[in-house]
Amino acid sequence: MEVSRSDGASCGDRPGRAAWAMTVDRGPDWVFLRLDPAASPPEDDRPLAERLWEVAQTHGAHRVVVEFDHIPSIDSSLIEAITVLSLRVHDAGGLLRVCGLSEAALTRLRSSVRADQVPHFESRFEAVGAKLGVGA
Repeated sequence: MEVSRSDGASCGDRPGRAAWAMTVDRGPDWVFLRLDPAASPPEDDRPLAERLWEVAQTHGAHRVVVEFDHIPSIDSSLIEAITVLSLRVHDAGGLLRVCGLSEAALTRLRSSVRADQVPHFESRFEAVGAKLGVGA
């Protein structure tokens, strides 16, 4: 996974897995982590959830939106990352929401017993504007 942060730092994913670019935006109460496919070679062998959590902590955010607008499908490693990140954010008293999943990707996420309760929204604006704890 290639992570592009606003401060210019970057890191990679484990060999044999898809590379990801992550764009980080900060709102008043939220951090937005947008994942996009990337062709960069892997450099960092830490799990994706760990890197996402590190970015959220770096920004002092307990409310996190992961955006999947440019990802047509998700695999088990992305579902695992969402699940682990959800547990970490929840344990810290925060909120995790995802947005922009395709219909097929959302169906796959909902089929996972561990990740089926993660709230999904069409856009980041819906995710942050929704009542706390209510997901689509």
